[in-house]
Order: sequence, then C-alpha cells, then structure tokens
Amino acid sequence: MATVSAVVLKSELKKDGTWNVKIRVWHKNKPKYIPTEHFVTAKQLKSDGSIKDPLIIKLTNQILDDYRLTISQLGTRLKYFTAASLAKYLQEGELAPEDIDVISFGRQQIKILRKAKRDGSANDMRKVVNSLEDYYSCSFVPISEITSKMLKQYETYLRGERTITRLNQFKRPVKRVVKGLGDSGIHNHMRDLRILFNDVKEHYNDEEKGMIIIKHYPFKKYKMVEPPPTR
Repeated sequence: MATVSAVVLKSELKKDGTWNVKIRVWHKNKPKYIPTEHFVTAKQLKSDGSIKDPLIIKLTNQILDDYRLTISQLGTRLKYFTAASLAKYLQEGELAPEDIDVISFGRQQIKILRKAKRDGSANDMRKVVNSLEDYYSCSFVPISEITSKMLKQYETYLRGERTITRLNQFKRPVKRVVKGLGDSGIHNHMRDLRILFNDVKEHYNDEEKGMIIIKHYPFKKYKMVEPPPTR
C-alpha cells in the first residue's frame, strides 16, 4: 500500500535558514520525495521536525488529497509501481513506457499463475524474469528496453555460457555456471518472453478508450527461432 505525507528533511537546511516542504511517497518499503513550492523556518516546525504552521498544513493537505485520489484510481495497477515511478506518475499525471517495470510485472504474474496452480507456466515465467535481471544486472527493467535489437542481443547472450546467482534452500546467494541454450531452449524462452510482453501490453493499453501507452511491438521485427523437429 502506498502512502503520502508532507515532511521536512532536517539535513537539507538551506543557507537562508529554511527547509523545503516535500511530499514523501512511501511504497514497497521505500521512500521517494517530491519537492513543493513551500518553505518553512524553524518557528513553523515542532520539536520533532513535523510541520505545525496551519497555513502550510492546509496547502499541503490539498496536494496530499489529490495524490491520494490518484493513487486510489490506479486500483490494481498500483502493485506494478516502484516508489520512484509512482512519484513520477503523481507529478506528471501520465504513465510512460519508461515507468512500466517488466520485472515487477513478471513477479506479479508468477504469483497469479501459482495461485491458479499453473506451476509449469509459473516456472517458465520465473526463468524469463530471472534471466532479464541477469542480463541487465538490475531489478528494474522498463518495457521500453524490450526492443527488436535487444531481443537479438539477448538471444546471443542466452546462447553463451554465463554465470548466474540464485538463492539456495537457505535463502543464500549461490553462483553457478550454466551452459548456453540451443534452438529448442531459445524458442521456448523467447516464446515465454513474448507472452510476458503481451501480458504487459494488454494490461496497460486500452484500445477501445484510445489509451495506447505501449506502442511498440519488438516481436514483429524479431524472427523467432524454429524449434528442431521432434521424432
């Protein structure tokens, strides 16, 4: 659940003896701060650093009410936001492809598949999500990064031997070397990545309302590897 509040960061005292009042966006156990046009002095703060000036409280409450309404209107989409992307969305009022995290969305899809007892599909999705984290060395991958050029480079990466880190049964990170994928493995992996991309696109786009956030489709230019014929 996301929360917003008006705060002052005591460590950011300006030379004129004032502090900027910020809106703290707290989501997924992480904060992100949005600056406002309001400034306060020590006389306008309580001993614990919270704001006591009635006018500043009234002005910031208006901002907080607007932000809370926007957060409520996100509904189930809220779980796909990070604190940073949510703060950006609150400021700009429009979601961009750069704000949509494929990794976070994929993790949520895995939970949905597990709940539906589709463990096979959940395991396939988990492989894709983990591999994307390995490839980018990052836990935040915007949907805009998934392009036809990236898919070709990603396929080359998957075909090569690589070192990965995974948690063992004791939740401790363990490194191991894995062999590259062949045509069959590449086909299955890229097929599952395409499923994930399509799920993201279907979730955020609403063609009937003319809301097209994700406009590109990298799998149109990328040629999927055909799996070897079975006996």
